[in-house]
Amino acid sequence: MNRILQRLMLCLPALLMPPKLQAQSIYTVMAVGDVKAVDRETGTVTLDHGPLLNLNVPPSLRVFHVADRAFLEGVKAGDAMRFIADSIGGRLTIVEIETGRPDDHGHTELEKPMSPYFLWSRRKLFGIMALGAATWPALAQPHAVRVFRDPSCGCCGEWAGHLKQTGYEVLVEERSDLDPIKRELGVPTELWACHTATVAGYALEGHVPTHALARLLVERPSFKGIAVPGMPIGSPGMEGGHEEVYEVIGFDGPRRHSFGRYRGTQPV
Repeated sequence: MNRILQRLMLCLPALLMPPKLQAQSIYTVMAVGDVKAVDRETGTVTLDHGPLLNLNVPPSLRVFHVADRAFLEGVKAGDAMRFIADSIGGRLTIVEIETGRPDDHGHTELEKPMSPYFLWSRRKLFGIMALGAATWPALAQPHAVRVFRDPSCGCCGEWAGHLKQTGYEVLVEERSDLDPIKRELGVPTELWACHTATVAGYALEGHVPTHALARLLVERPSFKGIAVPGMPIGSPGMEGGHEEVYEVIGFDGPRRHSFGRYRGTQPV
C-alpha cells in the first residue's frame, strides 16, 4: 500500500496541471498498436505495437495483460489501440486503453484529438493507481515459460532474463544433462542448442526471440515447437558483436517449417 501511495504522489503534479497539459503529459507514455488477438478468459490481448517509451521497451508483437478485463469489451482483432502499459507484479499490464476502427478514409478514431479531460474520470484515476500496484488480484496468470538450462551456461540465463523483461513468467530448472529433455520433447538433434523450454504445450529450443514466441502463442500452429539452432550473435541472450541474420524453425517429427528470419530481436 505504501508503494501505491508513493506512486500516486508522483502522479499528483500531473493531476494538478491544466487539462490541456495533462493530455500532453499522458501522451508521452501512450503507445499505439494493432490488435492481433483477444483472450477474454485470461484477460490478455496480443498487440503489434510501437515503442513503450515509459518502459524503454522496443516495438514488438507481444501479449499484454489488462488491469481491468472490462478494457477488452468490444475489442477485436484488427482494431487500432492507444494504451499505457506498466510492469505490475513482473507482468506487462495495460492500465489505460482507447480503441478505434478504420473509417472509409483509412483513418481511425485514435488519430482524432482526444478530450483533455479524460484523466479526471474515476476509471482513469484507478488506472493511474494501478501503475504503482505490486499485484492485482483480478489478473489471470500469464503464459509460463519453463526453462531447462545448464547452470554453467551464462547465455541461457540471459535469455531467461530477456523473457522476464518482456512480461513472461519464467520458471527455471537447472539440469546438468539436457539431452533426455530434448528427446522427450521431440526436438530434432540437428536443431539442438544450449537450452530448452516449454510454453503452452510447445517446445522452445535455443535463443528464440520473443516476437516469434508471441506469434507462436497467437497462431497456435500444429507443429511441436520452434528452434533457433546454435547461438547466433545478436539473438536474445547473445547480444554483442556483429548481429547475424538467423532463422527460427518450426519442427514436427521429420517436418521443418520456416517460422521467420531475424536480426537481433526483430524480423527481417
